[in-house]
Amino acid sequence: MEQHKIFVFGIDQAGKTALISSIREDKLIQGTKPTLSFNITKLITKNIVFQIWDAPGQVSFRDVWIKGIKRAKINIFVLDVLDSPRFEEAKREFEKVLDNPLTRNVPFIFCFHKMDLLESQQNLKKARDFFQLSQIRHRKILSYETSIMKMESLRKFKSTLADIVLDIMW
Repeated sequence: MEQHKIFVFGIDQAGKTALISSIREDKLIQGTKPTLSFNITKLITKNIVFQIWDAPGQVSFRDVWIKGIKRAKINIFVLDVLDSPRFEEAKREFEKVLDNPLTRNVPFIFCFHKMDLLESQQNLKKARDFFQLSQIRHRKILSYETSIMKMESLRKFKSTLADIVLDIMW
């Protein structure tokens, strides 16, 4: 069975590993440790096998993201909406991957993450205004509000991954 690669990236402490682990395990996963190398796992949904490359977000590891970008069918960027002081840094890193020629025909999913927190909900408009995803015309970018505390929304997100790959295949 063919595997479809998903590259998950974002700056450190955005919640990437907890998000992917919660989706994969279909339960709340908390207390993850910082990712220090690619955390490569499998996810099966709708009879589609995904190989998920969860990238480390620390500055010293961002140069290895190129390995994750290669042959990815979907790129997922995770933003900690609560961490507004780091929006500029996060946007810079998002745009580096977005502008990389290897990602030219690859759909992007932008996760406004940690949305279970009141402060994140209050920061959401600021984050949307800052990243201006609707202004990006040369790429298909879907945005989602995510939280590991809301399993039903994560199940829908998981289903969306399969739908995206099915759209690409046909």
